[in-house]
Amino acid sequence: MGRARVVSVLAAAALALAAAVTPAAPAPTAAAATTPVHFTAAGDFSATSDTAGVLDGIHASGSQLTLALGDLSYGMTPTEQAWCTFVTSRVGAGYPFQLVAGNHESNGTDGRIDAFAACLPNRLPGMVGTYARQWYADVPQAAPLVRVIMISPNLRFPDGTYSYARGSARYTWTANAIDSARAAGVRWIVVGFHKPCFSMTSIACDPGADLVNLLVSKKVDLVLTGHSHVYDRTKQLSLSAGCPALVPGTTSAACIADSDSSFTQGGGTVFSTVGTGGTPLELVRPADAERNYFSAYAGNGSNPTWGFLDVTADENRLSARFVPTSGAGFTDAYTITRPSAPAPVTPVAFVGAGHSAPGATLFKSATVPAAARPGDTLLLWLTRGASATWGAPTGVTGWTQVDTVTTGSVTSTLWKKTVVAGDPGRPVRVDATTYTKGVLTVAAYSGVDTAALTATTLARAGDANTATHTSPTVATTSGTWPVTYWGEKSSGTTAWTTPAGVTTRDTSTDTGAGRFGSLLVDAGTTVGAGSYGARTATTNATSSNTVMWTVGLRPRP
Repeated sequence: MGRARVVSVLAAAALALAAAVTPAAPAPTAAAATTPVHFTAAGDFSATSDTAGVLDGIHASGSQLTLALGDLSYGMTPTEQAWCTFVTSRVGAGYPFQLVAGNHESNGTDGRIDAFAACLPNRLPGMVGTYARQWYADVPQAAPLVRVIMISPNLRFPDGTYSYARGSARYTWTANAIDSARAAGVRWIVVGFHKPCFSMTSIACDPGADLVNLLVSKKVDLVLTGHSHVYDRTKQLSLSAGCPALVPGTTSAACIADSDSSFTQGGGTVFSTVGTGGTPLELVRPADAERNYFSAYAGNGSNPTWGFLDVTADENRLSARFVPTSGAGFTDAYTITRPSAPAPVTPVAFVGAGHSAPGATLFKSATVPAAARPGDTLLLWLTRGASATWGAPTGVTGWTQVDTVTTGSVTSTLWKKTVVAGDPGRPVRVDATTYTKGVLTVAAYSGVDTAALTATTLARAGDANTATHTSPTVATTSGTWPVTYWGEKSSGTTAWTTPAGVTTRDTSTDTGAGRFGSLLVDAGTTVGAGSYGARTATTNATSSNTVMWTVGLRPRP
């Protein structure tokens, strides 16, 4: 499809959208056979002769749209409008030159992002969010192949600094934008923002490790950034039992899913910084602590080259190449290919559960179910007094803490791990610093995507001075197996009444005063996309405090 035809179609759709009384969020469907999506990306432009060469190259590429990754004029033109004219005189009036803010314009240092957005407005129909700050759009809008998500982590705007820390509203917005694209069958997910986390320069991880690990845990296909005035591109990075989280400033071989330039979709995420839009280049650091994550790089000291990333995506493949427009002529190319057949999904199933003995002791111990097999997932809850001091699990090693919650005088912590040979039938214990009460519950499930079990795939809550305890609600995706856990402290609980429609997996009660009890149930089957929770369990005595967990176990692909 030619540039003029693409621009005409996009512009007409955008006008139709603007004419609607109430613009609706896009409702994409799985992509049918269609024309490939062709887009370009770069950041850190200025208004130099090298900038002009990059813009001329973008125009010559015939791309349908460009993702401008922030730091636009650098104050090199008298006004924002003058820079917009500098751009459109080269890429064409009405061409979708799609913006996200950089730090040079988010706070008005070198122009205001709102003014840039006014003269280079959104031209993608169906855009959701706040253009140039936090938005997404599906391309094409009908039967989309690509969802582009543009965000502004750690940028300071007049209304405040945008945080994407875990649990924040913007973190949740990003997660939902990714999940809804997956649920709708959009083939490819590309996320763009200005400041990178990993780079071959001396910058820190300004976006934050929470955001980066969210993108990798959700297996976003491609992440594009600017800010560092270099080009660099990572290997395909992923989380696993050996790499529970990416740690900025370090590298781990266990976090590298694929080291060549031919990747398989679903294997992980590729990060690329394209800060080569025309401003002077920076020095690359081949000895950087994150060097082992990178496959390609160019900047001062190593093939200094200005240019842009050229990306084409169809139903089965995303192909990207760095196109040089001035400088040393550096190039790079890579592909991400969908598996030839959908990866089979292993359904989740319950394996076994158990709990610790009652009474005040220096430790609590529970036995890993003997029926567990390597690759299964273990869940371990410790519920105890909030003022007591307990250590980490021992005996069985390799646990990762998922989350913890305190309600009044009760604290409950959840750990996870993948079963390895030798674990089944062994005791896991947690030690206290003094004789005290608590309950340790362990459960095993097969077919679980352990890496997907994070604080974002569960919900926790608490109550006080009641015998009825209603669990929190968690969002579910197709194939989720919901698990619900209650842990309570009371003076006299000896029995639980479980909610209707669930299967009881384990229950415990204590003895004497200040006793702790627990109840573990699950849905007994998988559920579809939506939500799950609001299950009410009843104790036969009033609990002083109760903690409640609803955990969505997602199937392993």
